[in-house]
Amino acid sequence: MRPLAGACLLCCAALSHSAKAELAGSQRPEAGSESTRELRLPAMSADAALQALAGKFGYSLLFDYRLVADIRTNPLDGRYTVESALRSLLEGTRLRARLTSRHVITVVRETQAAEAAPWRQPVPRKKAFAIEVVTVTARRVEENLQDTPVSVSAYSGEAPERRQVRSSHDIDHLTPNIQFAANAPISGNNSASQIFIRGIGQTDPTAGVDPGVGLYVDDVYMGQSVGSVFDLRDVDVIQVIRGPQGTLFGRNTVGGAIVVTTREPGDRFGGEVQLDAGSSHLWDGFLAVDIPVSDNLKTRVNIGVRRRHGYVHRATDDTDLGDDNSAAFAGRFVWTPAPDHTMWNGSFRPWQRQSARRLCRR
Repeated sequence: MRPLAGACLLCCAALSHSAKAELAGSQRPEAGSESTRELRLPAMSADAALQALAGKFGYSLLFDYRLVADIRTNPLDGRYTVESALRSLLEGTRLRARLTSRHVITVVRETQAAEAAPWRQPVPRKKAFAIEVVTVTARRVEENLQDTPVSVSAYSGEAPERRQVRSSHDIDHLTPNIQFAANAPISGNNSASQIFIRGIGQTDPTAGVDPGVGLYVDDVYMGQSVGSVFDLRDVDVIQVIRGPQGTLFGRNTVGGAIVVTTREPGDRFGGEVQLDAGSSHLWDGFLAVDIPVSDNLKTRVNIGVRRRHGYVHRATDDTDLGDDNSAAFAGRFVWTPAPDHTMWNGSFRPWQRQSARRLCRR
């Protein structure tokens, strides 16, 4: 009999523990914004109604008692979620309730909620600054400038035109660490160049001496200093690559390389015209035309003329010095015998004439 009595005592203890757990669960319901509860609340003071509602849904309550003083809430009768119960309870009372992720109900005045709204609502941002995607061929492959592990400065689109880069010797106006000087001392003409990048270059422009910085126009190497100063017309991208580039560009690039790429022909017949005028009787004309010969062959030709009187007057012989008188004709063609297979992509620059009076005699 004793073992049976012990078993009865254990069973009663278990039932008692289960009853306590059920009672505790009924006193503290599981919190959740999606669950519904049966509510029957008459019209009463706001603090009492909020406390009853928070206890029914298992939420904590946070508010300033002075905000709800002398405010009576609406009656509730039916099944509600916590959001719908708060909305119906406080409708027309100038109070607004908020639910937090930690199951806390906060109550504020509508004026306070309106003042805090701009901080909670996303502020419309202005259009973000975007870096222009510049495609370079500094490593003999087309890649984004931001992904190129080479010290290179690239300028595409209208950047050279906006900065008044009219000639190849104006490239040093764009890029640091480069000196591009025209009118080399020994050559005796104003179409020879002296190019230095990071202090490395060549001062001798004669035909028997190779330059220290390579100059490429549409991947064609300009092998001599004489003729390296020319008008930049119809340019697409200018790249200045610093440091020795013998592995990818070959000899005569111990200081670096300058790569000039002109615009490719368009698929349709069209073109552009540009006319500029300025002081000292300056006028500059440029014409470029896209001429698609066939579906596989496209061409683009351009011509430019520039005239300007001298801006320094020499009284001894009544001569204006520093004038500009140049004209150039160039073009580019692309032959694609099959889709995604370009056989020829080249340019031609058959004629360029420059003449000007120097500012001083030698």
